Amino acid sequence: MTIDVINNYNEIGEYLTGMQLYKIQYAQHKKNTLLAELETEIQKARDKFIQNGTLVSDLFDMEKARLQKYYQEKIDLTQKEIAAYLNNTMRPGMVHGFTAPYVINLALSQYQRYLEVKEYYTKTYPNPSERLEMYIVDAFAMEYIKDYYSLLHVEFAEQV
Repeated sequence: MTIDVINNYNEIGEYLTGMQLYKIQYAQHKKNTLLAELETEIQKARDKFIQNGTLVSDLFDMEKARLQKYYQEKIDLTQKEIAAYLNNTMRPGMVHGFTAPYVINLALSQYQRYLEVKEYYTKTYPNPSERLEMYIVDAFAMEYIKDYYSLLHVEFAEQV
């Protein structure tokens, strides 16, 4: 099953618990079902307009747009629900043997994670030398913010 109900599944998949995976798969199934229902409803509307001889009118386009909006709202709600669930179940602690002192939210993009880690270290360690020292020993940060780890290291080093 292709998972596209959340944006960064390929990044976070290996960190998820069994229950989180189940909830994501359920949300994906719900999204796929909604998309199939949308196609069915559009086909029904098309058949109705063909039968009435009004398919070429703007009425069908308006009905199709209404259906697309209605189902997109349901899909958006499903995506918000799974994002909220993931956000509420990601907490500080051990992930693959690494301990993180900040909230782990794998539903965020790498850039958003970078901003959160930067904010955590900036607020927690006002002294630039101590901040850099503590950041360097944070083994989880390298995995958590990936490409942004070096950038943040340089930023902290320049402040010393």
